[in-house]
Formats: sequence, C-alpha cells, structure tokens
Amino acid sequence: MTALVISASSDLGMEIARVLSQKGCELQLTYRSHEGKEKLESAFGSKQGVSILEFEALDPGSSWELINELEPVPDLVYICTGYLGDHQLALKDEAEMDRIIRSNFSGLTPLIHGLANQMEKKGGTIVGISSVAGERGRQGNFFYGAAKKGLTTLIDGYRHYFAGTKLRFVTVIPGYIKTRMLQEKTPGFLTTSPEGAARQIVEKSMAGKERFYVGPIWFWVMMVIRNIPEFIFKKLKI
Repeated sequence: MTALVISASSDLGMEIARVLSQKGCELQLTYRSHEGKEKLESAFGSKQGVSILEFEALDPGSSWELINELEPVPDLVYICTGYLGDHQLALKDEAEMDRIIRSNFSGLTPLIHGLANQMEKKGGTIVGISSVAGERGRQGNFFYGAAKKGLTTLIDGYRHYFAGTKLRFVTVIPGYIKTRMLQEKTPGFLTTSPEGAARQIVEKSMAGKERFYVGPIWFWVMMVIRNIPEFIFKKLKI
C-alpha cells in the first residue's frame, strides 16, 4: 500500500508518515522548503520505498507537476498542509491574506481534484485535515477559518459525489494540536500531541470513519460554539 503525505515535513505530517511507515506503507512525502526536505531526508531518506517530492500550494503549477511524478498512484492520501499566518498583518496586507487562503484551501483544490481523477479507477482514500477554526467565523482568525471551512466543504462534497464508488473522502477536524504553528498556550484537556493526533487520524481513517474530530471533546465544544446566538457571540472574545 502506498501513502502520499502532503506537507509531510510539518509536525503533524511527520508523525502521520511515521505511523504509516510502522504500518508497512510505502511513502510519498512532500515538502515546501529546503529545510523541510532536509528533515524528511534525515528521518526517512535511508528507508526503502520512500519518495521525497516537492509541492508548494502557492505555486499554481505545482499540483500537476507532483501528480505527474507519482509512481505508483497512491492508495492513501493525507493532506496536512496548514498555515495559520498573521491575522493582524493579513487585515492590512493582501499578500498575507492571499497566502493564508491559498495555503489552506484554494492552492490545494487543484491537487485534490487531480488526485481524485487519478485514483477514481483503482479506488483509495483521500483524507483532508481541516480545523475547528472553520466551524464558525471568529474575530481573531477568520481568514484562516474561512479557508479551512472551504477545505471541509470541499472534502465533504467530494465524499458525496463519489459515494458508492471505490474512492473515499475523509474529513478530519482537529482541535488544538501542540505544533510549531500553534505557539499560543492552550488548555491541556483541549490539546492533543502531534503523535496522538497522527495515530487517531490514521487509525480512524483506515477503519472507515468518514468525518471526525481529533479529540472527542471537540464535538461537544463546537456544538456549543455553533449554537451560541449571534447577538451573544458578537460580545464574546473567543
């Protein structure tokens, strides 16, 4: 079985790749920077059945270049790309706003669509890792949240479109994961380690789950947040 991990050099991507390797998968791992490439080569470069490839969501041509390099066509895909960005900067700087949207959603759409076309005949599973930030717009991160909402809707829509075929789409909605991207202090009972999150994501997606939160408590947390009346929500600093 061959597994493709997009942004495998991220904290979560690295852990997902390790779990997949332990399960005996051949790996196709992508990086976005020279530093990311070196990390992957250090961790996985000596292992057989590992390909290390470049993919940059900000580059319009990168999706098709990657798809043309994939040999064989993967059986499993994990989309781990995430860029929180600087929300305050994005309010003033259109380039930062665009980077957030493209990194988390619009730059991934051609890749997901191309992979779906490649994998449709043989079947397989494409896992999109979104975020609870996409559940409701909040004042502190609504560009990131909007992009993640877009990714959630895209994966949900593909799952509906391909229902009854051999191609599965899995929507993963993590809460707080203690990665480099999340620098702020978060409540321990709401925060999952990258290792714990990776194991949940791989095991549940392989077991046939189609849509789930990472950390069961987040289902209840987000149910509450989604149902707060708007006139109250506007007064909250969350």
